[in-house]
Amino acid sequence: MNISGVGRQPVAGRVAALRLDREGQARLLRLATAFSRACNFVVAIARQHGCFSRVALHHLAYRPLREAQPELGAQMACNAIHAVCRACIAVYLHPDYPWNPRLPEPAPLPHIAFSARAPVYFDQHTLSLRGTRASLYTLEGRLHCELQLSAGLQQRLGAERLVQTLLMATDQGFVLEFCFEANVPARPRNRPRPAASEGAALARHLQIVLPPERPPATALGPAA
Repeated sequence: MNISGVGRQPVAGRVAALRLDREGQARLLRLATAFSRACNFVVAIARQHGCFSRVALHHLAYRPLREAQPELGAQMACNAIHAVCRACIAVYLHPDYPWNPRLPEPAPLPHIAFSARAPVYFDQHTLSLRGTRASLYTLEGRLHCELQLSAGLQQRLGAERLVQTLLMATDQGFVLEFCFEANVPARPRNRPRPAASEGAALARHLQIVLPPERPPATALGPAA
């Protein structure tokens, strides 16, 4: 049984398109493919151990992931673990799903597979901005390109704290979606933020397969 996650398109007003040549597009596509493969590697570990905490999952998955995909790099491996943590919170801890561990008799956890179009998480170590210029980490080294920034978004980037950035593939090409501190709901101390706040961008790129079916053949590689 497959369940389609409820997701969304990139949020208008927080998105900048990347001006890329053919080689730039190809480099980001290779990065996105490697990132989704890493996420599928890590999510199998998370499900096996029932571990959705970013710190605990890092201890479990970081070294095996680095050994399996050394080309991804140390920081992108950390970002993949973060992406898996957000997806697991969005899917496994969703209050409306029968496997929620807070239920009296929760169903077994489903298998999750990331598609090759799942967002790539960037942070201050893998992305730098200067005006309308961006420098992004790729498997082949840094990629420098122009951003199509609106005046409003450029002002926000200069004035507000940036929490995270997602590289997303659209029908028109790659875009960066920026998440500012003001866009993140407040949360109690030591509690994860609501799933919808960080997992929604991933949801429509996840395939969820319920037991007792076997996981898809692509469970440890990019989903179709």
